[in-house]
Amino acid sequence: MRGRHVCLVMCLAMFLLMMSVVGGANDEEEAPESCASELRGEYLGQSTPGSEPVRFAPSSLCATGSVWWVSAPVFSADGGLVVWTRYHVGDRDPDYKDVVFVEQEESGCWTQPEAVSSSDGHDDAHAAFVPGTNGLLLISDRPGGPLFRIERTSDEWTEPSSVPISIPLDMGHQITISETGTLYFRMTDDGNMDLYRSGVVDGRYESPQSLGNTINTASQEYGPWIRADEAFILFASDRPGGYGRTDLYVSFRISTGDWGQPINLGPSINTASSETLPSLSPDGKYLFFISRRRGDAMYNPYWVSAEAIEQLGPNSN
Repeated sequence: MRGRHVCLVMCLAMFLLMMSVVGGANDEEEAPESCASELRGEYLGQSTPGSEPVRFAPSSLCATGSVWWVSAPVFSADGGLVVWTRYHVGDRDPDYKDVVFVEQEESGCWTQPEAVSSSDGHDDAHAAFVPGTNGLLLISDRPGGPLFRIERTSDEWTEPSSVPISIPLDMGHQITISETGTLYFRMTDDGNMDLYRSGVVDGRYESPQSLGNTINTASQEYGPWIRADEAFILFASDRPGGYGRTDLYVSFRISTGDWGQPINLGPSINTASSETLPSLSPDGKYLFFISRRRGDAMYNPYWVSAEAIEQLGPNSN
């Protein structure tokens, strides 16, 4: 009986040892793969902000001495593609801009930032996703510009193709697109920046129309972002009464269909520095913009809860 008991104990020990080895192997197989970018999860794995703005950009996309600014991120509708514009200074003559992207893989990892296309010595900037697609519109000084479209396929971007639009003035500082395809942007006339819109007719953009005197002033207005249903527009301006060099404002549609008086987003967002290039996350929960704050070499992306905008809206009470 004693020998039999010893045998049972030894068999049980061997069984437990084998199970621990198999379990260890399974743990090894189920362990998540490391991310080359060290970024995993929604919003690039960043902790979501509250009412105080915090820097968004991963360290690989922070502005430096040779990158004057990195734009706020622009997300595809499903959040799986993110693009930024970078403004390079001093490392190539003349200074230039390019558009970079990251993409979320099935594992949840985000890829390393890379250019959406070869710039071939041209400026590519201020990209916006075409609603409901992985197509981008961007501004470029390539021949046939200033507006181009590129598409994200399974593993590459198509070459930029010219988009028909008549632009009589300099166009830039962010473009934004409503769900009907209407394009909002700024143009500069004799040094003054104002905001314009252009609808699509028969596949071609109409001549730009000013957003009117409620939005546009003798000061500079630029960097627009339109909500998909065009219920409100965000933009930057250096008009009197702000907190810094340029502040962020919101204007809501009123019952007549006109734009309401622009409202400053307040000192929790605006500072003595410049805040500009605003946008909202696809779910509308977070406001993104760029600013230069403590610890920034130049201008970096920041994000904050979008409740600051909701509290200013006509239905906030």
